[in-house]
Amino acid sequence: WLMDEFDAGVKEIEQSRAGARDEGMGRPATEGSTLGAFAKTIGRVPENLAAKAIMAVQGQAGASAVDKGIADKFVDWVEKRNQRLAESYEKTGDFIPGLVSKRDVAELGPNLAFSGVSMAGTLGGAAVTAPILVPGARVAGAMAGGAAAAYRMDSYQAMDSWLKKRNEENIKLFGKPISIEEENKFKKEFNELATKHGLWEAGPEAVGNVLDLALMTAKNLPGARFVPKKLVKKIAGKALKGVTGKAVKGAARVGGILATEESTEAVTQMGQQRVEAEVEGGEKRQWTSGEDWLKSAKEVLPQVIMLTGVMGAGGAAYRKATQKEGGGTGKLKQQILNSIIETYESGEQTDDQVIAAILDGHKGGLFDKNDLEELSKKFPNLKDKIEAGKKIVRAELVKEQLSS
Repeated sequence: WLMDEFDAGVKEIEQSRAGARDEGMGRPATEGSTLGAFAKTIGRVPENLAAKAIMAVQGQAGASAVDKGIADKFVDWVEKRNQRLAESYEKTGDFIPGLVSKRDVAELGPNLAFSGVSMAGTLGGAAVTAPILVPGARVAGAMAGGAAAAYRMDSYQAMDSWLKKRNEENIKLFGKPISIEEENKFKKEFNELATKHGLWEAGPEAVGNVLDLALMTAKNLPGARFVPKKLVKKIAGKALKGVTGKAVKGAARVGGILATEESTEAVTQMGQQRVEAEVEGGEKRQWTSGEDWLKSAKEVLPQVIMLTGVMGAGGAAYRKATQKEGGGTGKLKQQILNSIIETYESGEQTDDQVIAAILDGHKGGLFDKNDLEELSKKFPNLKDKIEAGKKIVRAELVKEQLSS
């Protein structure tokens, strides 16, 4: 089955390239491969990243139906291409029966770009607040950065969509687009609702980004140490003896990302539906209705499944590059740690010499708290000295920051 999908995808991509100049002019496809849809939508991620970045810069104030600048026209061009691609897979069947259609796969690109720009905001916020030696500052900065990017992108999209509908209605009724004065009046009237719509995106996205980053990049899976090894072995069986740990951790990471994304996206969907009902009419979903929650969860599940797959693969690549192959810092850190351990175990260094080396590495940012915890476990006799040294290093860093 997989090889059939692959062969069909390759053929489809070749046909797509041959007929690229006719894109958007033909009839919707009635058959197509998942690989073809995936390849096409991934190929459009760069242009979608640019479009989402424009939205993040402009926010809801930059949306317009009748006074578009070059950037707005580029955004429209990208969105039309996304729409045509999705429509071409409208009746091509499912990738995962009953859960993810091939059209859902074709819509991955813009959603992946939105998550990418939002995640960039999260990383930027964390970087800006990293020098602040206050517990939780970096996490707060990361959440603020991701929230700001998500809010501005979503509020732009919401206002732009509402303006386009208002303009289309005016053309139908009066044969002409709305005037700039009418547009400004509309924006003023619906500005608060666009803000609400954006905030429903921002809050859950901020929390989700921080949790996803932890699940994707952390060497030691949060909470994994509390799972009894005997229970893992009992469940997995002797046949998986060599791969049990990695398999369980991998499944836990993916499951954690899936749960995080699904829960945050369902909250967003519920909140935004209520805002859209105020704009366009219709019944609001109720927070106390299990049926409404289920409906929202089902609506976001296809994209959540695909985003989880992409993020899981990206996280695995990152961990491999930074922790196994090293790429520089990771490899250097391991070499230094090995050297410290070897010289201490051989008696070449005293307790005080080893503690000094460890704390110098910690102060310089080479060793993190996880490294110190591992060393404390390996050498219980050094644990108290390492803990005392951590406090001294923290105090020295605060003193240096204040003096600068």
